[in-house]
Amino acid sequence: MFHNQPTSVLKLGLISSDSELIKFFEYESKKYHEKIELEFIDQEKSNQIVHVDNLIVLSEDLNEVKKIQNRIEYVIKNEALGVLKQVFFFVKGNDYYKLLIFKIGDAKNNFQVGETITCPLIFGPFLDSNNIIAVYSHQILQNKSESLLEDRESEIELIYIGDFINRFYGELLVQEFHVENLFQDKVKVVLAELVKKLNSFDVTYIKDRIIPKFKSQFDLNLFNTFRHFEVIGSIFPWPLINHEDERGTFVETIKLESGGQVSFSVTKPGITRGNHFHTRKIERFAVIKGEARIQLRQVGRKEVLNFELSGNAPSFVDMPIYFTHNIKNIGEEDLYTIFWINEFYDSNDPDTFFETV
Repeated sequence: MFHNQPTSVLKLGLISSDSELIKFFEYESKKYHEKIELEFIDQEKSNQIVHVDNLIVLSEDLNEVKKIQNRIEYVIKNEALGVLKQVFFFVKGNDYYKLLIFKIGDAKNNFQVGETITCPLIFGPFLDSNNIIAVYSHQILQNKSESLLEDRESEIELIYIGDFINRFYGELLVQEFHVENLFQDKVKVVLAELVKKLNSFDVTYIKDRIIPKFKSQFDLNLFNTFRHFEVIGSIFPWPLINHEDERGTFVETIKLESGGQVSFSVTKPGITRGNHFHTRKIERFAVIKGEARIQLRQVGRKEVLNFELSGNAPSFVDMPIYFTHNIKNIGEEDLYTIFWINEFYDSNDPDTFFETV
């Protein structure tokens, strides 16, 4: 079986419109890289596109595609407010399960093969602008929340992409694959409550720069998704108020409704710290003394954001998830920095992945 095949290949078929989704499999799979080897197929890299029953299938093996209907075990429909977004097919191989992500050719098509299961709406950073969380977030950040859907009493089921992938890999590594287990972390939310939560993030975090209190893991995942749609370059560095009197200076660096860990560092001239990213943690760098350059780059992309901060005008930059980041002392004196992160460090689960900015 699959869990005894550490070098088995799991092929992921992607269409370009959903290509952002592949980044989660790439980065989350770092947790499982010793057990699973991933092979990614993208429309931009493959000319083999075959139409099968109104579905666009990507594969490098045309003969395999022709046989695919006889090997489909599960069909998972992903629906958002009645709109069919995409379909996941789980195909059983000799020693592995293959997940293929299909684009719908005909949204009215009724699938008759395999076991059909409806998937909750997947949300998270990287997902395209048609995703309902992305749409809501953009509208709220642009002060256009009054244009959101009128039918706010409707309920939708949501699942965070990281939870989905963790369950997915967990099922691959056990003897029997139970597709229904993929969605154990789904959350049912009334649209009005969802809008209320996103609006509260806008007021508390964007406008007041206070880290909100999270009543559940879902709230944290929703917050990290929401702040992914910030225009980071127009927000940071955020200035701090420097209170000065005959005793010296006093600066409030972090206001939070949640807990976490605060650290202080002294960095020698020319030294760089960091060059890593997180998949769930909220992190803040506040420069108190000295001269610093903070760099951020979204994983999978080339654009680098540069922020120069000075202790002469204390300020901070927050690190979005899936943005690799670093801080360098670009001055001639020691750099004093306060670091805050929303959870204690756990060596067994550090959520820290090294990648140079």
